[in-house]
Amino acid sequence: MRMKHKPWAEPYLAAHPDVVLTPSEITSDRGKTFLHLTPLYLEIGTGKGDFIVGMAQKYPDAYFLGIEKSSTALAITAKKVVEAKLTNVMLLNDDALLILDLFPEQTIQAIFLNFSDPWPKKKHSKRRLTNEKVLGTYYRLLKKLGKIYLKAANPGVFEFSYENFSNMAYDILEYTHDYDGLDAFDYPTEYETKFRAQHIAINRLIVQKGEHTHETNPTSTEAV
Repeated sequence: MRMKHKPWAEPYLAAHPDVVLTPSEITSDRGKTFLHLTPLYLEIGTGKGDFIVGMAQKYPDAYFLGIEKSSTALAITAKKVVEAKLTNVMLLNDDALLILDLFPEQTIQAIFLNFSDPWPKKKHSKRRLTNEKVLGTYYRLLKKLGKIYLKAANPGVFEFSYENFSNMAYDILEYTHDYDGLDAFDYPTEYETKFRAQHIAINRLIVQKGEHTHETNPTSTEAV
């Protein structure tokens, strides 16, 4: 569901450079400094920010970068970050599929994909955040043994993601159709809270960058 645009969103983001990076700053000294902090975790699609704010509060010694293409959603997230006085969160208003190639390689400890737009029609599968091309990009960004945490409510897209990860240089660490939400290294999103209230099962997948794969061949399956 698309969020209704709020006219205050862009001005709010512009007024808070302390928590918002512009796309042009990714390759600037400011962007490079943040992207080389460690450990650095990336959430693609922050929604209204419950997850990234909750994780940043639970893990104050870690750093979190959130990417969200909806300026309204990101402004809501930014407001929560500012009100919580968090200093370990940075936000970026852009389409991850268009911007991730600018990121330096092997800088991300883990990537979170929480209830990403499913693009359920087969003809739109290339837009999914787990298509083969973008999985190769994630592989480049992740540090050695870096992980990807995926939660989804759409079973078809979940299986699509599982198959793509299985066919590439990732080790499957967890695969469940009924995640209980009790992992300490997690926090519920707004969608997750809503789905659980409706008794909709949560699918969860955790994968790890293959330990014995060749760095130059992200499509290798020798470690799977």
